[in-house]
Amino acid sequence: MRPEIVGKVETKIALFGPNHRLSDNQKHPNGIRTYFRLLDMYRVKYMRTIDKILCLDQVSELFYVYDGNGKLWKKVRTNRKRHAQDTRILSIGWSEAEQRIGACIQDHSLSFWDWADNFEYEHSFSFQEQESYVGIWYVEYCKVWITLDADYVIHKWDIYQETSVKFPRMHTQIITDLVEVPTLPAVLASGLDKRIVVWDVRAGRAIVTLSLSTVSAHTLVYSPTFEVMFSAGFEAEICMWTFANSLDITMSRRLPGHNAQITALQIMDSQHILLSADEIGYIKSWDILTLTCIQSYYFESRVSLSKVITISEHRFIVVGNRFYFFEFEVAATAAKKPAIASGPAKSSNVMGAMVAPRKSGNVQNSAEVTVVLGVEYAEKRKALFIATSKDVRVYDMQLGKCLRVYAGMVSEDEEIARFALATSQDQFVVADTAGNIQWINTNDGLACKSQSSADPVLTLHVDPHGRLLFSARRNVLFQHV
Repeated sequence: MRPEIVGKVETKIALFGPNHRLSDNQKHPNGIRTYFRLLDMYRVKYMRTIDKILCLDQVSELFYVYDGNGKLWKKVRTNRKRHAQDTRILSIGWSEAEQRIGACIQDHSLSFWDWADNFEYEHSFSFQEQESYVGIWYVEYCKVWITLDADYVIHKWDIYQETSVKFPRMHTQIITDLVEVPTLPAVLASGLDKRIVVWDVRAGRAIVTLSLSTVSAHTLVYSPTFEVMFSAGFEAEICMWTFANSLDITMSRRLPGHNAQITALQIMDSQHILLSADEIGYIKSWDILTLTCIQSYYFESRVSLSKVITISEHRFIVVGNRFYFFEFEVAATAAKKPAIASGPAKSSNVMGAMVAPRKSGNVQNSAEVTVVLGVEYAEKRKALFIATSKDVRVYDMQLGKCLRVYAGMVSEDEEIARFALATSQDQFVVADTAGNIQWINTNDGLACKSQSSADPVLTLHVDPHGRLLFSARRNVLFQHV
């Protein structure tokens, strides 16, 4: 479930535009895309732990490895000596834990390359059953490789023993996407049969099957921060799913806004942003907190955009006939700073929700980290209060879920500098960088007391009986009843 937002939302928004300094100069004569959306999902990956982009062209026996700026770093070709027949690669996967690339080969074999040896050496093995594997994925939460065969069946692999376990056949048509939900823990698989199946990968069994009433879903993305999933189908609306547990998963909201079929989704968790792209070239950003559209950006491309990939908290790429890089900038308001419009791209429809501000400049050297100012445990509530420079967040200690976010307590030009939780646990105190102190009611998020001063607050402390607040400003100690 998404946390409840208490207080006003940030009045600064993050807007994106194309980065013309970064580009994919590699030609893709056969194209990155394929007819089946299943294979689209497994042809482009961002390898986060090594900051590389992995790309497989259609009908190819080699794949490309780019650095995080889109510069070609290496071409890796299948070793024909290890394969008796066709060496074309059908799909690729990446393991962050193992730092290993996996691939399904046309000759009914699997191949792997390790980052430890710069992807120089190929380890491959075939199997007696003439299964045709068309998709490969690494499940990070349980550290196993899984493959998808042409009969829409999932297989779990022990690649060291070269053995697999076959899952029950739950889909009647092609599987389009897989997404991990580690909090369940489970893997969700969508298919062209209007089903989403929740899998316990460790046990190799289906937990529950979700039926879609309108169209099939082709893309699934999950936000671990807000514990919600978004899906895109063969329609112009995004669906949002909430999780009570692995058996209670419901579609809670539909997000209209596109005028054509949505082709790609991606989440930038650190900025609370959902990105979407459609088949006529519009890229939209959505605020996950308020579920409103922030920006709509028209990008002309000869082919429809098939995938959006997050590179960092400021940068993402969209995949068409090649990679296109985009970056976020900060605008005080939509009116003061419209979306970037340069070259063939056009921007429109900036509206609505706001997100936490991000500093502009060199993206690689300006990664912003959320600063934790204080942590207090509320025993009566069985909850943890965590104060950051912009808000105060409440987490359920048993479930680890964010229950509530108190935002908008300080002005746009200031940040929270000090935090203290009252002994009664029904109030907390924040002091901003300008020296203002506020008592905040935890029920409604409103300030019940406040005090202003020109001097910054150096420390805050509530006495054990909850009657006094001690605040130090320079050399003076103030006490408030």
